[in-house]
Amino acid sequence: MKFFAALCLCSLLAACGNFAGQSVSNCEDNCSSSSTGNSTLNAKVTDINASVSGGVHDGTPVINKNDDTDEITFSLPLTGGSYLSSTSESYDLEGVENAQLSINNGNSGVTRIEITLPLSALKKGHNLETTETLPNGESIPSFSKGPHGYIDLNIEGTNLRVYLSQGHLGLYIDSVFDPYVQVNYPLMNKDEQVLGYLSQIPALAHSQGAFFMSMVLPKESLENL
Repeated sequence: MKFFAALCLCSLLAACGNFAGQSVSNCEDNCSSSSTGNSTLNAKVTDINASVSGGVHDGTPVINKNDDTDEITFSLPLTGGSYLSSTSESYDLEGVENAQLSINNGNSGVTRIEITLPLSALKKGHNLETTETLPNGESIPSFSKGPHGYIDLNIEGTNLRVYLSQGHLGLYIDSVFDPYVQVNYPLMNKDEQVLGYLSQIPALAHSQGAFFMSMVLPKESLENL
């Protein structure tokens, strides 16, 4: 039955958008790469505005840089269940100056979990607790080996984790359903450089399913942004 459900989910994902999911592992160095886009490992990134490539959120903008304020908005889109009813709440990310997480429930049935922070926050380390894994004990998709700073939040009984270290930003949230299969959709800028991934993470025996979105920028790019 579980196998049948997984097959159904794969078919649904393929039907709803370009099925561009791919295998992603963690990296030994600061990196982000894709078989369908250009690796940022050996290229300088000058545009960090990016959209999802593939799946139900194909073409959805998820990373936006405000040139006037020099802030980044990192927005994880979620569908397929009821996620966090708060629409006006915002939460300070303790230990990171001028950084907030907010919940945006739109009329389209898509919930957005948004992190807003200064670009400068990605250019330095922070005095945070550190880890090398997701909350379920698995390695962090597309991140370098680490360790990486993190901040845990529990909002309306839902567990979230924000990852932040030099050149790395990630957001993990428990899913209201089991995605069954691991799929990773690249986040691409207009030059088709891959800046990160939107990943769905199956439930394990000791943990429920989840979604994770990452952004990884090489040191060379950070110096020019």
